[in-house]
Amino acid sequence: MVHIGQLIKSVFDSKGKSCTIEWFASQLNCKRANIYNIFNRPTIDSQLLEQISIILGHDFFKDLSNNMRVTRPEKSPASTEHDAKRELYDNMMSGISRSVYREIRRLSLT
Repeated sequence: MVHIGQLIKSVFDSKGKSCTIEWFASQLNCKRANIYNIFNRPTIDSQLLEQISIILGHDFFKDLSNNMRVTRPEKSPASTEHDAKRELYDNMMSGISRSVYREIRRLSLT
């Protein structure tokens, strides 16, 4: 998992001397201490992250999504068995429905 505060600090540091803590704090309308607090946060509010992304000109959301591992949970044997039974039931009901429909048509034609 990405430590977002460290990532923000890394991008901030890469901006060079043109970006100071004081400047960054003024852009976020907060105090210097809050900037150091942000650098130490493992997580962050999405609205604040959006503001920081705009200020620093960096898409942190893209960084987070690129680093995210999306896996599908494996189905349990019980779930797989349930799915197989459900498919068998659906096939049986479909066959019965066709048979009933044909019988109704046969009776209505005579």
